[in-house]
Amino acid sequence: MINEEGMIPCFDIVSILCDQLNGRLKTIEKFGPPKDMDQNFRTLIYAAPRMEIDELLQVRRQLEKILGKEFVLAADTDEEALNKVVSIKKFLST
Repeated sequence: MINEEGMIPCFDIVSILCDQLNGRLKTIEKFGPPKDMDQNFRTLIYAAPRMEIDELLQVRRQLEKILGKEFVLAADTDEEALNKVVSIKKFLST
């Protein structure tokens, strides 16, 4: 229970990032992924396997189709490019 409580800020950030992504889907479909959302994309990709949420894993797969495998690999390894709250938490529950 303590571990889950410590993850609440991460869940909040990921929820906000998903809302932002959802709000810009039409723009992404029309013009491609905007550079100003790189940190959002990287954070969602990084968080998906660590949070073990099926819907978030689906988002990760869709982002991989749009952004490419290299982008996903970089997102999984470069914590400097993540949202700082998510990066600081280091997903201690895994």
